[in-house]
Amino acid sequence: MHHVKPGAVSLSQATEWGTVYSLAEVSALAAVAKQHALPVHMDGARFANALVHLGCTPAEATWRSGVDVLSLGATKNGALCAEAVVIFDSARAQDFERRRKQSGHLWFKAAIRERAASRVFRE
Repeated sequence: MHHVKPGAVSLSQATEWGTVYSLAEVSALAAVAKQHALPVHMDGARFANALVHLGCTPAEATWRSGVDVLSLGATKNGALCAEAVVIFDSARAQDFERRRKQSGHLWFKAAIRERAASRVFRE
């Protein structure tokens, strides 16, 4: 018992190496994760690049392919210091606020960052 029990499968889309998982690959990985009762998290720091490369919609690249949670780093997508967490199943979101706060992620001056991110995502 010298290892950590897995809690989720996490994919970077696009990866740190610049490669992109196809929709079929994301679906296949999500299917294996579901067989083991593991949620699927997608790190979307380079999500816009992946969407352009795949030529698909955000829905096709995430929840329609089996992704449960998307963390969207807006800094690499054109906004300063802004991030979003998209939880596709409201049951998973139930305790999110408490866990976010418990880990030290507070909304200090969040309105400024939120306006920057909102503009980027609209355009």
